Amino acid sequence: MEFPTKIAEALGRPRSFPLTYFATQAFTITNKNKSSFMGATLIYFILAVVTVFLLSIIGSLFAPSVLEASSTPSTFSVLSVVYSIVLWGTMLFIAAPIGAGYAQAAYLTEKDEPLTFDAFFAGYKWPKWLHLFITTLILTALLYIIIIPVSALSGMQFLEIYGSSQSLDLMELSAIFDSLKNVFLLLGLLIFAIRAIYMWGSLITYFFDIKGWAALEASRRLMGWNFLWVILFDFILYIAFILLVFFLALLATALGSIVGALFIFLFCFIFMLYFIPYYLNFQYISFAETVRLTEDESKPMDEDRIIDHFMPE
Repeated sequence: MEFPTKIAEALGRPRSFPLTYFATQAFTITNKNKSSFMGATLIYFILAVVTVFLLSIIGSLFAPSVLEASSTPSTFSVLSVVYSIVLWGTMLFIAAPIGAGYAQAAYLTEKDEPLTFDAFFAGYKWPKWLHLFITTLILTALLYIIIIPVSALSGMQFLEIYGSSQSLDLMELSAIFDSLKNVFLLLGLLIFAIRAIYMWGSLITYFFDIKGWAALEASRRLMGWNFLWVILFDFILYIAFILLVFFLALLATALGSIVGALFIFLFCFIFMLYFIPYYLNFQYISFAETVRLTEDESKPMDEDRIIDHFMPE
């Protein structure tokens, strides 16, 4: 499989993953244009709410005809699955280019070029929109290939135990959920790992016009075992967020129920407006540094990169 020059060169040299450096650079890029990043996130949030609302209205309009047409339970099940596929496919088609828009904004910010607000919607330009959808669709299907069997096996395990005794007490139910907890923990780790391995797939599609499995395969090769650092980064962020919410909950208790709940909601909402672009910028900067995306190929390489180029260990 042939890849563009920058990706091929990156595959031919050692690729470290300086987690602290990438996290710091993502923070710097986000802060440079934080009002634009947060404003774009707010617009995307509003668009997501409107999209879900419109799709739910369309679904409610078709629901009576679906019920009327489905004379048997099997027909109704098939129609329900078809509707779910259409619904999620539509949402995926709309959401797939979002990350590319943030990447374009981060790219302009990193190069100190003027950042216009339409950069956040660069992924919606045709045919990049279609290419991004194809790559995201394959990655989503890959995730569901793992999620569905594990979830089904867990459900079958629960039904088998529950079916053998209809009078389970709380202790027995607790034991069942403890056994299933390990299964879902493994499932969560697998999902994190797959997302980390193929994290750069959409960025490769956007910047190098490689779509589908080729983009995901390029991401896998570039990432290598460094996906463990991505999982660690995710884990640190989630633990930090849980601790933050716990602290806010304690603070809300001191302030009072209504005022405290409103305070938590507003703080978390504003925090997410900043956190989402920060996390996407982390994905961008780790990718850009790995493939040296902003490096001008017409300029001579500096000394350390000349050594990397001629002495790839």
